[in-house]
Amino acid sequence: MNASDTGKQPYLVCLIAAVAAVGGFLFGYDLSIISGAMVFIRTDFGLTPDQVGPAMSSALLGCMAVRC
Repeated sequence: MNASDTGKQPYLVCLIAAVAAVGGFLFGYDLSIISGAMVFIRTDFGLTPDQVGPAMSSALLGCMAVRC
């Protein structure tokens, strides 16, 4: 690594940190939306407590798949 490459490293670190922060925010936002919708999904589809877990996790996996 030469002297001209060292100036780019702080920018790259900040860019990676910003992308990770935005990704974490969006993941948390999706999770809170899914948790809030759980009450309505349970009553609309008539899910038992054993069925709510797989339904919510599949919704979360769908959110992750869309982000990729």
